[in-house]
Amino acid sequence: MIYGYDKLVKIFKRLALENNLSHGYIFFGESGLGKATFGKCLANFMEFGEFTEPTRVLSECLMIKPDFKNSDGVIGIDTIREIKKFLYALPVSSKRRITLIDNADALTPQAQNAILK
Repeated sequence: MIYGYDKLVKIFKRLALENNLSHGYIFFGESGLGKATFGKCLANFMEFGEFTEPTRVLSECLMIKPDFKNSDGVIGIDTIREIKKFLYALPVSSKRRITLIDNADALTPQAQNAILK
C-alpha cells in the first residue's frame, strides 16, 4: 500500500484507464520516498488492474537497478540495448510494456544518450 500519494494514484489510474499515459515519466527525489514502489504499483495496475505492490511476476515490466555486486554500480549501454529489445516486443497481458530504472543517476553518459534515442 502506498501512503500519501492518493492524488497521484487517482491521476495515474485515470490516465491508464483512458489509455492516455505518456511514453515516459521521471519520479525524482530523495531515496526512501516510494518512487520505485509507485512505479511497481503502476506496472501492477497496468498488468493486473490492482494499484498495489505486485505479488505476482510482472511479465510486462522490466526492472533495472545498478549492480553493485558484479560491477561498479553503473548502468551501461548494454543494459539500454536490453531495454530497447524488451520494449520493442508486443505486450501479451497488458496494453503496454514498462521499464523501471531505479537510480537512473547510475546511467553512464553513453547509456543516457542511448536511452534518449
